[in-house]
Order: sequence, then C-alpha cells, then structure tokens
Amino acid sequence: MALNKAATFIIDIGCSSVAGMLSEMGPFRPNPDGQTLYENVFSWNKQASMIFLEVPRGVGFSYQDLGDDQDASVPDDQNADDAVSAIINWLNTFSSFASRDIYIGGENYGGVLIPLIAKSIGAKIDVSKN
Repeated sequence: MALNKAATFIIDIGCSSVAGMLSEMGPFRPNPDGQTLYENVFSWNKQASMIFLEVPRGVGFSYQDLGDDQDASVPDDQNADDAVSAIINWLNTFSSFASRDIYIGGENYGGVLIPLIAKSIGAKIDVSKN
C-alpha cells in the first residue's frame, strides 16, 4: 500500500455517493443478506484515498437548513463552487494531501458538473497567482 496515495474525490450527482462506495469502488460490499459485508478485492482505496462527496447540497447525508425557503434547487455553477469549497476545506483539514495528486471523478450528470468543478478550481488558482 502506497503511503503517498493520491486523493480521489467521487461525486455521484443527484444521489448519495455512498451508493457508489458500497456497490462499486469502496473497500466493502454488502452481502445479499443486507446485514453483513465482504471485502471488495478490487477496491479503489488500494491505490488512492477515496473521498465520496454529496453533491448537490441536501443530497444523501448532507444537510441544508432551508429555513422558510423550501426550494433546494441550486444552479450547476453554484454546485461546482460548493464542491470546490468542500475539497479545499478537506485539503486544509488533511494538509498532508496538499502536495499529492488530486483526482475528481463522477458519473451520469458528473459529465456536466466535473468540468465546472475543474473550471472553478482553475479560476481559484488564477486568482491566487495574482
């Protein structure tokens, strides 16, 4: 196992990323009985540190206090900025990853959101250079 694994952020757009962790990429999968787990020998965490983000806000195990405004819809650009903020906060908390490779992946609507996340990251890098 590599000590300096890259950080890979997985975003399963519109539903909980935990589903992908449990059924596709994570270290364990549920047995048919729904009560126990077995090891996923092809788990991605053997090669990278996997971080499963909940995007958009309010999906899965994320929480959003809507107050009186019950409209939880958020434009794609804002969802991308929210994801970038989460990634930056995570990197600030786990600073040992700051010098490592970072990968961002997703599926389905991720084909729209992941490029917007990359654009947002690029804009933040450009601002920090000035």
